[in-house]
Amino acid sequence: MTYSDHISNGGQATTEAPALYFADPAMIRDMLFQVADCEVCVATFERRSGEIHLQSRYPLKGADLKKIRAVIFKRALENGWQIAPEDTLKVFINGKPADSIIPPRDKHELKTFLTHLISVPGQEPFILCVCRFDRELEENFRFTLDFLAADPEKGLFKLWRRILRQRQDFELLLTNVIDGVILCDDEQRILFVNERARKLTGMPALPKRGSKLEATTQCDLPALLHELTEKKICQLNRVIRLGGSSAHLMGVRIQHLQGLAGEAVGWLLVLRDISASWHADQMRSTISMTSHELNTPLTAIKSSIDLLLEEKIGGLNENQKKVLGIVEDDIRHMQRLLRNLLDSSRLEEGKVELDRRKYVRIEFIFSRVMESYALHAETRGITLKAKVMPGISDFQADRDRITQILMNLVDNAIKFSPMGGVVTLHAEEKDSTLIVTVQDQGSGIPETHQERIFERFVQYAPEENDQRGFGLGLSIARDIVHSHGGEIGVHSKPGEGSAFYFTIPKNRLEH
Repeated sequence: MTYSDHISNGGQATTEAPALYFADPAMIRDMLFQVADCEVCVATFERRSGEIHLQSRYPLKGADLKKIRAVIFKRALENGWQIAPEDTLKVFINGKPADSIIPPRDKHELKTFLTHLISVPGQEPFILCVCRFDRELEENFRFTLDFLAADPEKGLFKLWRRILRQRQDFELLLTNVIDGVILCDDEQRILFVNERARKLTGMPALPKRGSKLEATTQCDLPALLHELTEKKICQLNRVIRLGGSSAHLMGVRIQHLQGLAGEAVGWLLVLRDISASWHADQMRSTISMTSHELNTPLTAIKSSIDLLLEEKIGGLNENQKKVLGIVEDDIRHMQRLLRNLLDSSRLEEGKVELDRRKYVRIEFIFSRVMESYALHAETRGITLKAKVMPGISDFQADRDRITQILMNLVDNAIKFSPMGGVVTLHAEEKDSTLIVTVQDQGSGIPETHQERIFERFVQYAPEENDQRGFGLGLSIARDIVHSHGGEIGVHSKPGEGSAFYFTIPKNRLEH
């Protein structure tokens, strides 16, 4: 009887130490293999059978098998045992004949070979051989082996206590993982269920060990296991609707577990609530499709307005040019909103790569942004100013993305500034860090809102201001700044305007 046989009693774990008449070589071999803190090979040899049985997670090379035979044969001769010649001793690895196993290609090598004679009262003595892969055995494990050989009864009790502690640690780990976990045997008797699995499946209470896994109002897991058994499938990944709801989805991964000898252990079910991620994927898909659909007619309209403004199809008076200029500016603004939607989705998925260029000049970016917003600011009576402090060297960054950050900040500054206000762009360099600030003369932002406004779809707008967007500009600016290794923030007080700033560490990027 092995340790695994002894510990399973209808799914119930026993806390009593095994009686010595249960402590046969297979059980002790199994227990030592379970408690080892490293990768080991555990072998036993009984004189009566003349066979070497060993357990190992790694396949063994022929040279290592010869070494194990040699040390066990030598120990048997030291004990005065009359046994068959060394090269005729049969070896079984995890229950299978060694000559039926394909030799490994990896380079794991056995380093330590320790042998002990184990004499359990009432049983034939046997030889125990423990080997470690790649390194020497730790002193603590050597002490456990010496203790087992000197006093099998106390040594076995010590092993049993270590196994129980490991079981408790294992259950504690599974209890606290974020996913739902269910373990059951091939008869669908429950071995373990954590609280997360209970909540996801709608179980009224944690089931007892040994009870049958049953369907709930939320899902029918036994039917899935039955399907796998009927089709002789060892694993399955599936999405199921909980309680028939299209809004509540659970991902299920089922794996049939086997022991080292290929014996059936049971089923492992890992459950995860994927409702939020599925809906996020659906939203990203919808945003992408909608943005492309809206951008196509906007591009056509802008092309038509460009033809009119260039007077290629007829002359225009000044008032007509001004009106068309305002319409063109509004179209550009709508296209920026659509780009923000797409960028927000791409940044969240990590699909936006920076095109870092050397010799980016902040003066050039300021000029580009102010030119883009000149007409928009003029129509709102806003004055745009820029101040670049002397001594700012070129820096390495994605020029288009830095421009996008400034456009988002300037767009907000114009949007929330009063008629006749001033929006100032400022740049300076301190300790090899570029600091860019956009100052407005708006109504300011309360301190309680200053952290949240950098989150997606979050906006703060005074009641007297009807300018609204998607609430994506600042979150996109934050993600781009962070991808450059910088920081972004705001200094603001109600009634005193706001100063949004971001930093780009130059040395970090250049190296």
